[in-house]
Amino acid sequence: MSSYLTIPRKFLQRPAVLYVLQNHGFSTKEHTGKQTTKVYDLTQYEFSYSAEETQRILEILNHSSEEAFFEFKITKGMAKKLIKGRSQLGTFQNVSQLLNIDGFGLKNVENICDKVLNEKPSQILKEEEFVQSKVLIFKKLVKPRVEPQIIKMVSVARRIPKADVFVWEERANYGYLQKAPLGSIIIAMKLAQMRGILTALLDIRQEGKKGGNLFYLRDILVSKLFNLKVGGERICGLNLADQIMQSEKILDWLPPLELNNETQEKYFSIDKVQRKYISTSLFISLAFYQTVIENNVLSHKVLIEG
Repeated sequence: MSSYLTIPRKFLQRPAVLYVLQNHGFSTKEHTGKQTTKVYDLTQYEFSYSAEETQRILEILNHSSEEAFFEFKITKGMAKKLIKGRSQLGTFQNVSQLLNIDGFGLKNVENICDKVLNEKPSQILKEEEFVQSKVLIFKKLVKPRVEPQIIKMVSVARRIPKADVFVWEERANYGYLQKAPLGSIIIAMKLAQMRGILTALLDIRQEGKKGGNLFYLRDILVSKLFNLKVGGERICGLNLADQIMQSEKILDWLPPLELNNETQEKYFSIDKVQRKYISTSLFISLAFYQTVIENNVLSHKVLIEG
C-alpha cells in the first residue's frame, strides 16, 4: 500500500482500521508528495534500541527539565508535552509510552530518542546527582542563618536614640593586617561588615536629610587628646573617665563637665566592666565635640604639637 494515510490517533483502536494495518504496511511521505523510505507496521513495530540505550533514554526523559531538553535540540513545544506526559504517568517505564503523548508519532519519538543518545552523557545530570550537587552547594557556599553578631548589631542600632550626629572611631590604616594571623583578619572583616550595617541603619533614620550624619574619627585623635597610648598599646583610661564624670578639671584643653548629681550617681552605679565601654564613648564624643563642634583651639594645639 503506497498511498498516504492520515489516521487520527483516536481511531487507531477501531477493529476495521486495525484490520487494514495488519494486512498492509503503511508509509509516510511529506506533504510535498515525496515518498519516505522508512515503512512502519504498528502491530509488529519494535523500537530498535538496546537495553542500555533504552535505560539511557528513559533516565534523561524522566529527569530532565524543560531547559535541559533544549540542549538536545528538542523544541519548546515538544519539551512541554514531554514534561506534561511525564507528570501524568509519574515516570516513563518504556519508550513506547511516548506514543501516548498528543502529537507524538513514531517518527517524532525516534527523532527524540536519537537526539538523546547522540548527546554527551556529561552534559546532563541524573536526578539523584542533581540533588547531591544542590546539597553540596548549599552546605559549602550558602549560610542559611544570620550570624548572632549581626542580629545583635541590628537590635542595638534600633535602640540608639535619634541624634544630629553619630560618631564612630576606626583605624585609619589597615596595613597591619598584611602580616596578621587569620583570626585577626576575620575579626577585622566582621567589624567592617557590622560597621556597614550600622551605617545603613543610621542613614535610613535621617528622614530625608541631605548629607551624612555619621562621622568617623581616626583612633589617633582620642589617643593623643587623652594621652591613652602606653608604648604601642591603647589603654581604656577608666580612671580618667571617672574623674571627668566627677566634673574635675584634669586636662588643660578640656573644660570640666557640668553634670547633675543624678547623672553622676547613675554612672557610678554601673559595674566597672560596663563603665569601660561607656568611657570609650565618652572620650570619642568629647574629642569630636571639642575639636569639630566647639573648634577648641587648645585641643587643636595638643593634636598639632603631640
